[in-house]
Amino acid sequence: MTSTATGTMEIPAPRTDELVTSRGETTIASGVVAKIARQAAREVDGVELAGASGVRGFLGRILPGPTAPGVGADLASRRSALDLHVCVAWPRPVASVTEEVRRHVRAKVQELTGYEVTDVDITIDALPAPSRHRARVL
Repeated sequence: MTSTATGTMEIPAPRTDELVTSRGETTIASGVVAKIARQAAREVDGVELAGASGVRGFLGRILPGPTAPGVGADLASRRSALDLHVCVAWPRPVASVTEEVRRHVRAKVQELTGYEVTDVDITIDALPAPSRHRARVL
């Protein structure tokens, strides 16, 4: 990523030309893209990924193949649309946290895969309050 004059970070252009060469073609599975997106989202301060629950969680555990609970990736022609389910820690501003998640996930997926990220849809599943540790008086 590079900085602009306004101080914002530019997302690097996808490098799809590196995936198709005269020696062969590299294809990245949607589960791998989903796992990269999941890890990138977790790197944003104030974000926790929602675990897969219910039927989606059950199917993710019994179906073969790589899975990333709380993340979906649709791939088409070296482009990816991502669907994230996250929890934003209370009392963080949801709009600014989700915008940072979009920026960071998009940049990380493009950097590591070379795939263009067209959309990052985010569902906020919860606003967990920070846990408070109470001191016990003896």
